Amino acid sequence: MVFLTDGTLMTWEEIKHYIPHVKNQARMQFVHQYKKYKDLKNCPFYWGDEIEYTMLQFDHEKRIVQLLLTSTTLLESSEVKAIESSEWSPEYTEYMIEGKPRNPFGNSITDLNCIEEHFKERRKSIKPLLGPDQILLTITAFPRLGCPNFTFPSYEADKHATELHQSVFIADAALCCQIEYFM
Repeated sequence: MVFLTDGTLMTWEEIKHYIPHVKNQARMQFVHQYKKYKDLKNCPFYWGDEIEYTMLQFDHEKRIVQLLLTSTTLLESSEVKAIESSEWSPEYTEYMIEGKPRNPFGNSITDLNCIEEHFKERRKSIKPLLGPDQILLTITAFPRLGCPNFTFPSYEADKHATELHQSVFIADAALCCQIEYFM
């Protein structure tokens, strides 16, 4: 799991410089964690979930559905920060947010039985903060991704590969540009 922080996206040329350092840090962390926990016994089992939600905007008159590019605004609101049962964080794009429980689940059957209720509660807690024609959806890929006017607000993609993510179909405005996702 990656904890995203405020920052700016890096280009591939900038990222390549850090690859050896990141790989070395990962190896060192693994060895450290292995040595620290290899003899641990009778430790309580905790687990959790995280769900990536896609935000959608419906225009019923035009009969179209668009990806809603408002994750930064939504997540900065005091209402989202005040939700006690779950934590919300940004994803790579402005149309996605990640929801997870604030506290881990344990090893009892009760925890297994209540997870679906937590899913419903999480979605219910964020719904009032969306507009009347906006919803959260858990979907692998949006069917209109890359088509004209597939986002709300709508942005035209550069006909040349963009600097940030090298796409001729998706404008950089669809990315969460304040996040150092690649560090």
